[in-house]
Amino acid sequence: MISLKLQFSMFLIMILTGVVIGFLYDFYRALRGITRPRSLATNLGDALFVVLLGVVVLGALMFGNWCDLRFYAAVGLTVGFLMYMALVSSLVLSIYRETLTAVGCGALRLARAVTAPLRAGWRIFRKPVAWVWNLALAPLRQLKARWQGDDDNDDDQDRR
Repeated sequence: MISLKLQFSMFLIMILTGVVIGFLYDFYRALRGITRPRSLATNLGDALFVVLLGVVVLGALMFGNWCDLRFYAAVGLTVGFLMYMALVSSLVLSIYRETLTAVGCGALRLARAVTAPLRAGWRIFRKPVAWVWNLALAPLRQLKARWQGDDDNDDDQDRR
């Protein structure tokens, strides 16, 4: 028989796990709101999110309850999640959205700054590279034209 004190500590661990699930859920909501993935990416993201939640809940059950699944564990998860959603979800969600937007804009600026020399170099060397490419392929194009032209002549001779 498990003591009441131990059951109470297990219940508190499940409440904290419900709060952690709320944080993860808001992060995922903010990420999906900013990226606006299409249906396949949404389905894959949802599946990965459910797997992540399963790992979190299983870890909490192993840590707090020794995988002893009792009714109060489910109640604790629900209470923790609902408390989080009612008390701090809107604040945390807005912080997540602002942070993810700033990180995304910063990453985009960094990517543009890193690739700017490459893009400038491509703009400078694009026409000379195309000219050399066309010059190198010119004999092959002539061979192809002769080859295709000879096939047409052979067909004409076969018909006569």
